[in-house]
Amino acid sequence: MTQVTNELNIVRPRDWNSYEEEREKLTKLVNNFRTPTFEYAIPENLKNLESKAYEKFEKMREEEKKRFVSKGFFPPGEGFYKYKDQYENEALFKLIKKFPKGALLHCHWLACGDNNVMIKDLIGGENCYIFEGEDNKEVRHGTIRFFENAPNDDWKKFDDVRTKELEEKIFNACTFNEADETGTSENRWKRFQAIFDKYYMKIKFHEPIFKKQFQHVVDINVEDNIQYMEYNMHVGDQIYRKDQSKLDVDEHMAVLLACEKEAKEKHPDSWFGSRLIHEHLRFFDQAFIRKHIEISYYLQNKYPEHCVAFDLVGEEDTGKSALYYAKDMLEFSSKARSENKNFKLRLHGGETDWQTENLTDLVLLDSPRIGHGYSLFRFPVLMDIIKSKNTCLEISPISNQVLGLVRDLRNHPVAEYLCRGVPLVLSNDDPAIFGTGGASYDWYSVTMACELNLLQLRKFAENSIRHAFLSSSERDALFALWLKKYEIFLRNFVNE
Repeated sequence: MTQVTNELNIVRPRDWNSYEEEREKLTKLVNNFRTPTFEYAIPENLKNLESKAYEKFEKMREEEKKRFVSKGFFPPGEGFYKYKDQYENEALFKLIKKFPKGALLHCHWLACGDNNVMIKDLIGGENCYIFEGEDNKEVRHGTIRFFENAPNDDWKKFDDVRTKELEEKIFNACTFNEADETGTSENRWKRFQAIFDKYYMKIKFHEPIFKKQFQHVVDINVEDNIQYMEYNMHVGDQIYRKDQSKLDVDEHMAVLLACEKEAKEKHPDSWFGSRLIHEHLRFFDQAFIRKHIEISYYLQNKYPEHCVAFDLVGEEDTGKSALYYAKDMLEFSSKARSENKNFKLRLHGGETDWQTENLTDLVLLDSPRIGHGYSLFRFPVLMDIIKSKNTCLEISPISNQVLGLVRDLRNHPVAEYLCRGVPLVLSNDDPAIFGTGGASYDWYSVTMACELNLLQLRKFAENSIRHAFLSSSERDALFALWLKKYEIFLRNFVNE
């Protein structure tokens, strides 16, 4: 007599024939997550094409895996920079660059793009200076900033001292490398934050450079087959002119809107657009952050199609908790509901390998998406709640790897989240700092580490559209654009 071993009608086999039958049944159950369900249907004429592409994709991925194993290494299982160049040479990586990725929902605008472009095309000119004095409380040696006139003799015109060696020094200072993967997580975060403080904020927030940077970020995303972006940025008292005066929030938004209009005109058939998530660092007191919650409330209601949420960012282990700011965020969320106004949260949480209660507060604050959520696997109850609420995790695997949360991406909890059906999207977080440009490194590394198939990649793209802060008609329009790109991708892949 056979015995039932669980509620899924798997029985304990008594002979080899029954063993093979039960094993086939169990294998199908285990691998159900590899055949996702879709809310957006593709036309019937594409299904046969997709089926052919699916088989070809499986073969390509397995061939790359076998080749790695035969040579005794597996790139996603090592430090990212050890085999970064290897990624770029792989056929599947090149294919994934062509794959239409839908929406990029988690990226920090200042840290987007390519540092080589920043150095070659953004730094320099009549008003660009570099500080060659000693470090002091106000400025550090090597800081680059734009002025109408140099404040003192320690500031030298950048073009007067520009050399290949200086350019390489700046690139290395702004870009992580293999040496960074040997340090502690604490040291990596310190180096990470220093890049913003010393370089990005002084360079990219100069008004003329800001406009060039915006177009560069769109260009690099279009090249990586991303159709839409929701980016983190702090608005107000950031963009500065050469006389050091700063733009207020409305002037800042006017510049952003003009940049977006130009981007759509430049890429009418490829770029759906972008929206802003207003952010601030989680290192300040409640009164200070409350002022910025108020600014976000103002922006979300004056510019509802451009500013879509508020976020708290920065290292969780050293910053203040979500609970510390929860009362004010809850107050403005309630205010918006009672007054029929806009106020959404999209909060970072679980970007740590420690036990943290931040995710508990993100659930209670009803953040519809969670930035990272790496440590969610430690909290099964929260995972069930997040899944039931259809809350989406924004996974940034390369960022988690480089900043020291996980070394081998086969051990990243994204694998568990996939199996459990937690809504997920893939993002690149801070691609200029990590040297990744677009999102293809993240997509490729997870594809190899979790042995994803073509349908699972399509599901990531669909999730990115479904969970974007767009109206239903806008999501439909974005999906229509994505579908055109997907058909082209399938035909080219099958026929090549």
